[in-house]
Amino acid sequence: SIAAVSGGSDACYRVTSVYTPKEHRRKGYAYNLLWRLTSATIKLGKSISLYADKDYPPSNACYRKIGYRGVGTIVSWTW
Repeated sequence: SIAAVSGGSDACYRVTSVYTPKEHRRKGYAYNLLWRLTSATIKLGKSISLYADKDYPPSNACYRKIGYRGVGTIVSWTW
């Protein structure tokens, strides 16, 4: 699994680029990585957020298990 934390501002950081190869999913790798990234960021006194695909239940279940909660929806338009 890979993930990154980027500084959106001095007070709030953002989890980005979360990915686990298909053959390694459902083994707890993403959970462990995100839990550690989130915990380390909070210990620095920063808030943290992430954007997720609301239509992909496996990743959303992982995020909820760590403590993230949904607070809104973003709509993307293309043409």
